[in-house]
Amino acid sequence: MINPKNRVSQLDSRLLDNELFELLYQTLIDCFNVKNLPKRISDLKVKNNDELKLILKLILFKLTIYDKNSSYGLILSRLVMADADTNKNHNKLSLKKKYILLSLLVGEYLFKKLESLIYRDDFQEQDTDVTNDKISRLQKLSLKMFIGVIKFDDF
Repeated sequence: MINPKNRVSQLDSRLLDNELFELLYQTLIDCFNVKNLPKRISDLKVKNNDELKLILKLILFKLTIYDKNSSYGLILSRLVMADADTNKNHNKLSLKKKYILLSLLVGEYLFKKLESLIYRDDFQEQDTDVTNDKISRLQKLSLKMFIGVIKFDDF
């Protein structure tokens, strides 16, 4: 049975993790707003916004979950991520589970890129009035419906 106090602590720690990420991300974006930077470098924040977020999430993942088996918020709440089988390694997360968490981070990024690619291509097709065959339209429609189902499932 789940201890309700631990569940509240887990939610609080997740909020702390999100605040930490937003604080670090805003600091990173502010670094790109320095007036002395060349235009090419300052434009990276606009062109590579998703990539900057991914890099920051990967750095936080490496420094917290991968190295310390706990996120920043969990550390402050005195909670640790651990395998269900505590007989093997107490308070230690297996390498397999760390890679699963890592794949979730990368998968979220890939999903956002795929989604933006689909909608961007659809928008460009409407602007240029290029006629497409019905099969490609059906594939895009089915992919959009699939993304909608996944978003609804997350809700």
